[in-house]
Amino acid sequence: MTITQKSQGRARAIAGLIACLGLFALLSVLTNTEVGRRLDRLVFEALQPSEGSHRLIELVRDLTALGSLGMLGIATLACAGWMVVRGMGRTAGLVVAVITGGVGMSFVLKLLFSQPRPGTADGMAMVFTSSFPSSHAMGSIVTFVALAWVLVTRLRWALRKGV
Repeated sequence: MTITQKSQGRARAIAGLIACLGLFALLSVLTNTEVGRRLDRLVFEALQPSEGSHRLIELVRDLTALGSLGMLGIATLACAGWMVVRGMGRTAGLVVAVITGGVGMSFVLKLLFSQPRPGTADGMAMVFTSSFPSSHAMGSIVTFVALAWVLVTRLRWALRKGV
Protein backbone atom coordinates (compact mmCIF):
# COMPACT_ATOMS: atom_id res chain seq x y z
CA MET A 1 0.00 0.00 0.00
CA THR A 2 1.44 3.37 -1.00
CA ILE A 3 1.48 6.55 1.06
CA THR A 4 -1.16 8.05 -1.25
CA GLN A 5 -3.48 5.10 -0.71
CA LYS A 6 -3.02 5.36 3.06
CA SER A 7 -3.77 9.09 2.93
CA GLN A 8 -6.89 8.49 0.88
CA GLY A 9 -8.02 5.80 3.32
CA ARG A 10 -7.51 8.14 6.26
CA ALA A 11 -9.35 10.93 4.45
CA ARG A 12 -12.31 8.60 3.82
CA ALA A 13 -12.28 7.49 7.45
CA ILE A 14 -12.27 11.10 8.66
CA ALA A 15 -15.06 12.01 6.23
CA GLY A 16 -17.10 9.04 7.46
CA LEU A 17 -16.52 10.04 11.08
CA ILE A 18 -17.60 13.63 10.36
CA ALA A 19 -20.72 12.37 8.56
CA CYS A 20 -21.60 10.11 11.51
CA LEU A 21 -21.07 12.94 14.01
CA GLY A 22 -23.24 15.22 11.85
CA LEU A 23 -26.01 12.61 11.74
CA PHE A 24 -25.77 12.15 15.51
CA ALA A 25 -25.98 15.93 16.02
CA LEU A 26 -29.06 16.08 13.77
CA LEU A 27 -30.73 13.23 15.67
CA SER A 28 -29.89 14.75 19.04
CA VAL A 29 -31.46 18.08 18.01
CA LEU A 30 -34.49 16.31 16.54
CA THR A 31 -35.11 14.24 19.68
CA ASN A 32 -35.37 17.39 21.77
CA THR A 33 -38.05 19.03 19.60
CA GLU A 34 -41.80 18.59 19.48
CA VAL A 35 -41.47 16.99 16.03
CA GLY A 36 -39.04 14.42 17.42
CA ARG A 37 -41.29 13.63 20.37
CA ARG A 38 -44.31 13.20 18.08
CA LEU A 39 -42.30 10.94 15.77
CA ASP A 40 -41.11 8.93 18.77
CA ARG A 41 -44.71 8.53 19.97
CA LEU A 42 -45.95 7.60 16.48
CA VAL A 43 -43.34 4.85 16.10
CA PHE A 44 -44.02 3.59 19.63
CA GLU A 45 -47.77 3.37 18.99
CA ALA A 46 -47.24 1.65 15.62
CA LEU A 47 -45.16 -1.03 17.31
CA GLN A 48 -47.71 -1.87 20.00
CA PRO A 49 -48.86 -5.50 20.14
CA SER A 50 -51.96 -6.48 18.24
CA GLU A 51 -54.05 -9.65 18.01
CA GLY A 52 -51.92 -12.55 16.86
CA SER A 53 -48.58 -10.73 17.10
CA HIS A 54 -47.31 -12.61 20.14
CA ARG A 55 -44.78 -14.69 18.18
CA LEU A 56 -43.38 -11.57 16.54
CA ILE A 57 -43.14 -9.87 19.94
CA GLU A 58 -41.28 -12.90 21.30
CA LEU A 59 -38.83 -12.83 18.35
CA VAL A 60 -38.19 -9.09 18.68
CA ARG A 61 -37.65 -9.46 22.44
CA ASP A 62 -35.11 -12.24 21.86
CA LEU A 63 -33.26 -10.27 19.18
CA THR A 64 -33.23 -7.20 21.41
CA ALA A 65 -31.62 -9.25 24.18
CA LEU A 66 -28.60 -9.80 21.90
CA GLY A 67 -27.80 -6.10 22.31
CA SER A 68 -28.18 -6.09 26.08
CA LEU A 69 -25.20 -5.20 28.24
CA GLY A 70 -25.14 -8.74 29.62
CA MET A 71 -24.88 -10.37 26.20
CA LEU A 72 -22.36 -7.79 24.95
CA GLY A 73 -20.31 -8.37 28.10
CA ILE A 74 -20.34 -12.14 27.59
CA ALA A 75 -19.27 -11.73 23.93
CA THR A 76 -16.53 -9.28 24.91
CA LEU A 77 -15.15 -11.45 27.71
CA ALA A 78 -15.29 -14.61 25.60
CA CYS A 79 -13.42 -12.95 22.73
CA ALA A 80 -10.94 -11.26 25.07
CA GLY A 81 -10.28 -14.62 26.75
CA TRP A 82 -9.66 -16.22 23.35
CA MET A 83 -7.25 -13.39 22.47
CA VAL A 84 -5.31 -13.85 25.72
CA VAL A 85 -5.04 -17.61 25.11
CA ARG A 86 -3.77 -16.89 21.56
CA GLY A 87 -1.07 -14.55 22.90
CA MET A 88 -2.90 -11.35 21.98
CA GLY A 89 -3.15 -9.91 25.50
CA ARG A 90 -2.49 -6.30 24.47
CA THR A 91 -5.15 -6.51 21.76
CA ALA A 92 -7.59 -8.02 24.26
CA GLY A 93 -6.92 -5.14 26.65
CA LEU A 94 -7.42 -2.61 23.88
CA VAL A 95 -10.71 -4.21 22.79
CA VAL A 96 -12.04 -4.32 26.36
CA ALA A 97 -11.02 -0.67 26.88
CA VAL A 98 -12.68 0.46 23.62
CA ILE A 99 -15.90 -1.41 24.36
CA THR A 100 -16.03 -0.25 27.98
CA GLY A 101 -15.35 3.33 26.88
CA GLY A 102 -18.04 3.21 24.20
CA VAL A 103 -20.67 1.85 26.56
CA GLY A 104 -19.61 4.38 29.20
CA MET A 105 -19.93 7.19 26.66
CA SER A 106 -23.47 6.01 25.90
CA PHE A 107 -24.46 6.43 29.54
CA VAL A 108 -22.78 9.84 29.81
CA LEU A 109 -24.69 10.98 26.70
CA LYS A 110 -27.93 9.63 28.21
CA LEU A 111 -27.32 11.82 31.27
CA LEU A 112 -26.67 14.85 29.07
CA PHE A 113 -29.76 14.41 26.87
CA SER A 114 -32.16 12.92 29.45
CA GLN A 115 -34.69 12.19 26.69
CA PRO A 116 -37.73 10.56 28.29
CA ARG A 117 -39.10 7.40 26.77
CA PRO A 118 -42.42 7.75 24.94
CA GLY A 119 -43.89 4.96 27.08
CA THR A 120 -43.36 1.33 27.84
CA ALA A 121 -45.28 -1.73 26.83
CA ASP A 122 -46.44 -3.23 30.09
CA GLY A 123 -44.53 -6.31 31.11
CA MET A 124 -42.27 -6.38 28.04
CA ALA A 125 -39.11 -4.93 29.53
CA MET A 126 -37.72 -3.29 32.62
CA VAL A 127 -36.52 0.19 31.70
CA PHE A 128 -33.81 1.89 33.76
CA THR A 129 -32.47 4.70 31.55
CA SER A 130 -33.63 7.45 29.22
CA SER A 131 -34.28 6.75 25.57
CA PHE A 132 -31.56 8.66 23.70
CA PRO A 133 -28.99 7.60 22.68
CA SER A 134 -29.87 3.93 22.54
CA SER A 135 -27.56 1.84 24.71
CA HIS A 136 -28.48 -1.26 22.71
CA ALA A 137 -27.54 0.38 19.42
CA MET A 138 -24.40 2.16 20.63
CA GLY A 139 -23.15 -0.77 22.69
CA SER A 140 -23.77 -3.22 19.85
CA ILE A 141 -22.04 -1.02 17.29
CA VAL A 142 -18.99 -0.43 19.47
CA THR A 143 -18.74 -4.09 20.50
CA PHE A 144 -19.24 -5.70 17.12
CA VAL A 145 -17.08 -3.17 15.23
CA ALA A 146 -14.24 -3.68 17.75
CA LEU A 147 -14.55 -7.47 17.48
CA ALA A 148 -14.78 -7.30 13.67
CA TRP A 149 -11.62 -5.17 13.64
CA VAL A 150 -9.77 -7.89 15.55
CA LEU A 151 -11.15 -10.58 13.23
CA VAL A 152 -10.17 -8.69 10.06
CA THR A 153 -6.72 -7.88 11.45
CA ARG A 154 -6.22 -11.52 12.43
CA LEU A 155 -7.39 -12.77 9.01
CA ARG A 156 -5.05 -10.36 7.20
CA TRP A 157 -2.16 -11.59 9.32
CA ALA A 158 -3.07 -15.24 8.63
CA LEU A 159 -3.32 -14.60 4.88
CA ARG A 160 0.08 -12.89 4.83
CA LYS A 161 1.65 -15.75 6.76
CA GLY A 162 -0.11 -18.38 4.66
CA VAL A 163 -1.65 -19.97 7.75
